[in-house]
Amino acid sequence: MAESHVTDSNALRSQISAVTSEANMADKKVLNLCKSLFSSSSSSINAKFFRYFTRYLSSTATNLNEENRICFVTDGCSTEELETVQDLVVGNLEVCGNFISEEEQTLLLKEIEPYLKRQKYQYDHWDNAIHGYRETEKSRWSQECLSVFQRIRDVAFRPGMELLPHVHALDLAKNGYIKPHIDSIKFCGAIISGLSLLSPSVMRFKHDKLCNVKVDTLLQPRSLYIIRDAVRYEFTHEILKEEESVWRGKTVPRDRRISLVLRCQP
Repeated sequence: MAESHVTDSNALRSQISAVTSEANMADKKVLNLCKSLFSSSSSSINAKFFRYFTRYLSSTATNLNEENRICFVTDGCSTEELETVQDLVVGNLEVCGNFISEEEQTLLLKEIEPYLKRQKYQYDHWDNAIHGYRETEKSRWSQECLSVFQRIRDVAFRPGMELLPHVHALDLAKNGYIKPHIDSIKFCGAIISGLSLLSPSVMRFKHDKLCNVKVDTLLQPRSLYIIRDAVRYEFTHEILKEEESVWRGKTVPRDRRISLVLRCQP
C-alpha cells in the first residue's frame, strides 16, 4: 500500500507537542508511546507521519533533556539524504543521560582504576583507530557493579542475547581521541553499549555513502550510549579531539574519559 502524504504539518506539530508535553519523559519512552498510539490509528497516520514525528522530536528542545538528543549536522546535503540518515538512526542510536548515579560511577572507577594505572597511555593502536589510550578487559566485578551492568543489559540488549563475558574499559587521555571506524564483526554482534565516565565528549557517526550528514551525540559523564543494527554496521563512529569537540556551537571541555563497553556475541 502506498504511503499517505502528510498535508497539515501545523496540525501534526500540535498533536506531537501535546503528546510530548503530557508524557514528559525521555526520547525513547515518548517514541514508544506515540508509535503505540498511532500504529493502530487511521491510515492517514502512518510510517511517513512517524518519520516526520521523529525528526520533529530530534529538532525541538521542548520537554527534552538536551543530553538525550541527537544532532544532525549537514554539509550541503539534499533533503532526501538527510531523511535517509534520520530514518536509519531512529531506534538504532540512543543516549540515556544520568543512567548511573555519582555513587555508582565512583564504585565503577574504584574497581577499574587499579588495572588501568598499571599501563601507560599508548599513542598507536593495532588497527590505527585510537590515539592516547590505555585499555583493559575485566570479567570479575562486585555485586554493586554487576547490578549496573544488568541494567544496561535490560535497556540495551534484546532478550536472549548472549553478551561477551568481559567488560571492555577504554581510558582516553585528555589529548586522546578515537578515529572513525566500524567495530569488527569478528569480535561483536549487532549491539554495542557503553557507559561514559569522568569527562564529557562528542561522539560522531557518519554513513560512508551518505557522508554529507554527520550525526553528533553529546556523551556526558554517567550517560549510556547504545548503538544498534544499521548504525552499528553502516556508520563509522569516533570520539572527537579536544579542539574539535563542539556541541551545537559550544565548545565541550575535554579531559580524561573512561568508557565501559558491553557487546553482544557476534
